Amino acid sequence: MRFSAKPKLEGMDRWLLTFLVMLGLISIVNMYTIDFTPNHSIFFNHLRNILIGLLVLFFTTRIPPNYVVQLALPAYALSIVLLVLVYFLGITKKGSQRWLNVGIVIQPSELLKITIPLVLAWWFYVRGEMRNWSDYIVPFIFLLIPVVIIAIQPDLGTALLVFISGFILFFFVGLSWKYFAVPLFLFLMVLGYVYFDREHLCGEVDWWLLHEYQKHRICTLLDPTGDPLGKGYHTIQGMIAVGSGGILGRGIFNSTQARLEFIPEHTTDFVVAAFAEQFGLVGCLVLIFLYAGLCLRGLYLSLKMNMLYYKLLVSTLSTMLFIYTFINIGMNVGILPIVGVPLPFFSYGGTGLVSNFLVLGLILGGIRWERLQKE
Repeated sequence: MRFSAKPKLEGMDRWLLTFLVMLGLISIVNMYTIDFTPNHSIFFNHLRNILIGLLVLFFTTRIPPNYVVQLALPAYALSIVLLVLVYFLGITKKGSQRWLNVGIVIQPSELLKITIPLVLAWWFYVRGEMRNWSDYIVPFIFLLIPVVIIAIQPDLGTALLVFISGFILFFFVGLSWKYFAVPLFLFLMVLGYVYFDREHLCGEVDWWLLHEYQKHRICTLLDPTGDPLGKGYHTIQGMIAVGSGGILGRGIFNSTQARLEFIPEHTTDFVVAAFAEQFGLVGCLVLIFLYAGLCLRGLYLSLKMNMLYYKLLVSTLSTMLFIYTFINIGMNVGILPIVGVPLPFFSYGGTGLVSNFLVLGLILGGIRWERLQKE
């Protein structure tokens, strides 16, 4: 009796699976080469998390569409409860209280990146056609509740990402581009003003609504050389590592910036910098190609879907993966502020890594059920 994987992969998009497998393999190799802990404990934990993630992905693709729709609101409510519990029972790591022990240590804000698109897609699916701007009030409240809770932790970076992960769904459901263009224009205007008056504004001036460390992140982005051994250290060392890789890289196991611990968080936030030092521009281009293929393939397939719920969900989650990838790579090369965003399927972590597999499981599951219904 021969084993065949064909029934298990029936209806699955092979291009998405191919991109994922290649990213996973490169991630495993990279983590092994930059793990300098005794007995390679980070590498083995990363490998374990990937295997757990693959199991989560496989089972998620098997959940029928009606169950996904029904679970959207309870999943959102549960993630809000867990987020509130962080204030009372949260675990503090590196000065931040963002984790919760529920048998395993999880970061509830990571779950919101998934449950927000789930519940918003559910709302627009059951609500039907949106006729005017007032129809968006309730879903905006759904979005605003967790954003405010996360922001006052304080974790402004994650709050903005959760907001973006939900707000992009408003675009796919038909909200006018003007509601996106105006905030973006105002943000660029403020950023430009800060840049041209940074000596004054980045001094002793108190920034309303922002904590001091958040102010310094923005100022460091505009001029990391202003404090090269302090607030600009992370950005400068990441840029040095990326630049030292050159075209072909320094070679495997030769990430001296990571080995000598010049790059902080070289297995999580700055994993791209360590990768670029070893594999150079060529390796980074391969990585970018795989991520672009993963995100664009998801968007392309969402356009061909019939069920509104999955059309909204798949397009939003695919865009969300692109945004997280862009932000992580951007902060590694110094064009975006450091906000603690891991690279999907690549950075070391538990909740973050597994949640990305859950995201792709929802994407693959939606595509799979659409295809099976057409057969």
